[in-house]
Amino acid sequence: MLVTGSVGTELARCCVCGTTGRTLARRPPWAIVQCPVCGLRFTSPRPDAAARRQLYDDPRYHGSGGTLRRRGAPPSWLTRIWTDGRLAELRSAAPAPAAVLEIGAGSGEFAIAAAALGHRLTAVEPSQPVAARLRAAGIAVVADLADAPPGPVDVVCCWDTLEHLSDPVTVLRDVRARLGPGGVLLLTVPAADSVPARLLGGRWWGLKPEQHLWHFTETTVRLVAARAGLVVTRVHRGPARRAVLVRPDALVAVVRPLPDPDPDPAGSGGPHGHTTTMEGTG
Repeated sequence: MLVTGSVGTELARCCVCGTTGRTLARRPPWAIVQCPVCGLRFTSPRPDAAARRQLYDDPRYHGSGGTLRRRGAPPSWLTRIWTDGRLAELRSAAPAPAAVLEIGAGSGEFAIAAAALGHRLTAVEPSQPVAARLRAAGIAVVADLADAPPGPVDVVCCWDTLEHLSDPVTVLRDVRARLGPGGVLLLTVPAADSVPARLLGGRWWGLKPEQHLWHFTETTVRLVAARAGLVVTRVHRGPARRAVLVRPDALVAVVRPLPDPDPDPAGSGGPHGHTTTMEGTG
């Protein structure tokens, strides 16, 4: 945790059901709660937007653009292996150079490597030090997904990002709207149903309530995706997968848009018709 002093907090609700959660564990000033309806776990109270911005703007958080590295940051050789593994996932989804949108660029290695391979890459990255590094490498960067080009894009990448988002369902709905025909979302998350998480409980290294606002299992990844009009078509577990090498608590998912419902043949829009909406989180 890099933010020091007084940290602003806010209460959260389940991004799927809109409910408050039942407390599972406390790590003051944070608590881990679980939605009583769908079972999604999340942090509430959690750091507010200003506290999160302060955290991600600290150059030590990503260890980028300088010599400072946060305590516990992975060694550079392992970061290179993860980048190579993520590039392999990208090649599997898009063998030819493609339009790629990365949400949450981390320290920037993947974006720079993907662009060097000819992919037309846009990064969504609020961290000012990381954004500056990417712009210096000639990569288009925006601070917010709403400011990204509207698409269509071939591949969206969320490498260890979904758990940091204030509202994953809203973001994934936006992702679905931007994916072109045959488009795919690639993501990794720490898995709260992994063996280390179950064995270690509150001592699990992936818990991190000061950073991780959502604590996903494979079931709740599928649930959040479905709520956004997406379907998980493949799941891989670490630690042998290069994208999450030596991470026994990690999950890699391949996600695609669900087909739009068939339009009402009579065009009546009545009770048997179908409608599709991309706004609100219910």
